[in-house]
Amino acid sequence: MQTLQKVFLKFIGYRMRNKTASIYACGRHLNILHEKTKLTNDICLHSSVLIGGHWHNSSEGLWQVNETQDVLSITIDWKKIPLRQIWQIRRIENGFNWLVYSDVKAPLKIEKIIGGIMLAPEYEEWFNTVEQGRFPQFNESWESIFLQDTKSKIIGVKANGILPALIVENLQHGEILLQNAPQSCLSRALRVELKTHNELFAANRYKSFNLNLYLIFGAKKCENFVKQKSNQLLKSKELGEGSLRLKLSDSSVHLFWNDLQLSVNQGLHSALLVNNEWFDSSKCDWKIERINDQCIYIDIDWRPLPVKQSWQLNIIDENSFSWKVKTYFK
Repeated sequence: MQTLQKVFLKFIGYRMRNKTASIYACGRHLNILHEKTKLTNDICLHSSVLIGGHWHNSSEGLWQVNETQDVLSITIDWKKIPLRQIWQIRRIENGFNWLVYSDVKAPLKIEKIIGGIMLAPEYEEWFNTVEQGRFPQFNESWESIFLQDTKSKIIGVKANGILPALIVENLQHGEILLQNAPQSCLSRALRVELKTHNELFAANRYKSFNLNLYLIFGAKKCENFVKQKSNQLLKSKELGEGSLRLKLSDSSVHLFWNDLQLSVNQGLHSALLVNNEWFDSSKCDWKIERINDQCIYIDIDWRPLPVKQSWQLNIIDENSFSWKVKTYFK
């Protein structure tokens, strides 16, 4: 009976289409196709969780797939860990949005979480908003490619023959990983890594990843698309009204009046004096979430201190802004 179920599982799949591509869930794999050409390879779209020094991959979990007109929903449970993930895939212009929630069923220490896509070996060149390069030859182990800016929100591979360019846009926190898989997998890996530092997660639901996957046809169109996204990202880290501007980087906030920068050095910052040693917010791990045109939230982890801060920046009018800081002890 189990053998028969596996046979049916292999041949019964779920497919979501848009104008240029489709996502196809079959067995424990989620593939991306352009017409009949498969762009993904090996474990395709996937997530991995590092717990107790052991990686738990989504392809090892128990999958339940449901399809509606607008959402392809996948629920993944692991037998050995109290964790469930809910994947939601939706159509967007030029591609798909992939949203991943993690339901922690019981208190759980998680070291790292990775979400990403394994692509066909025919992809030979990669790029982001500031640099580009060629993938190295495959060897027997994983090989990470050095990136100048791992906080970049855009990573992609260039079109090659009938394969369109594929771009991953990270819509929340996490660092970009660009890798060659081992010879046995023959895949290019575009991933986002969340370093949770073996933090104890309480039983709750957490939003782990929010990624847009774009398929772009034509070199010039791809170049213009990346420029457009770069401009959008710059604007997304800026609050303002009239001449007043607050501009954010990965770990600083600066105050501007028109093009004149009023703040210097660390800009807006907080500091803690612990055992006669100063700790500055600019050296911490920041997670930035834009709420609307006038408000941004920033979560700051003061590791190795057991302290977190939550900042809320609001533009009040063209002459003033508010800055609220809450401090929590872990």
